[in-house]
Amino acid sequence: MKKNALRKILVFSVSVFILFFCSGNAFARLVHNGTEGGFLDEGSENIRITIIEAAGHFLKSYSEILFLLHKVEISDLNGIDYKEVQRIVDNSIFNLENAREKYITLKQLADHTPYNQKTIDKLVSFNYNKFEKDHLLEGKKFNEVKSYLGEGDIRGIYRKTLNDIGSILDRLYLIQSSLYSFSLPRMSELWNLNQICAEFMLFGQHVARIFFKVTGKQA
Repeated sequence: MKKNALRKILVFSVSVFILFFCSGNAFARLVHNGTEGGFLDEGSENIRITIIEAAGHFLKSYSEILFLLHKVEISDLNGIDYKEVQRIVDNSIFNLENAREKYITLKQLADHTPYNQKTIDKLVSFNYNKFEKDHLLEGKKFNEVKSYLGEGDIRGIYRKTLNDIGSILDRLYLIQSSLYSFSLPRMSELWNLNQICAEFMLFGQHVARIFFKVTGKQA
């Protein structure tokens, strides 16, 4: 049961990563990229850079999470090296804490940078239902994106992002505690961790797709 469940997690997650890496610097282009266009020029470049830096830290953290899942997956065959998996989860937490610092900076930058009203007007009038249907997007997560961008609330996107990073960290610290007690975490903890990471990326991807459409950038 454990092996089959983890195998499904790994197949899904690796498929996501193949999509990202086949697009070059795809993570930066897929997660929240373009949202700087919702702010006036004097602050938008700093926002753009911070988005990319934060995404880079998250990607490093998630790669360690996938490595942890791999080690748990093969533990039935090879046993588990607790020192190794402790190091893996420590690295994941370190990178995610760096991501959180960048997302805090992002929120602060956005809070002190005026909106670009032309972009906000485009977001408010955007035909989200048609876009969802045309691109066969996942309904629940897309509706969540629409609830923010349909109101022109880009800052709300950043607040949610920061909260989501905190939720991922909470789960990582629970897993870290188990590993330092020399016991494997419960399967439900691994499932929940992977799910919230995947949802984080999917949410950010939907945001980026809308901004690429609204701003007329090449996707």
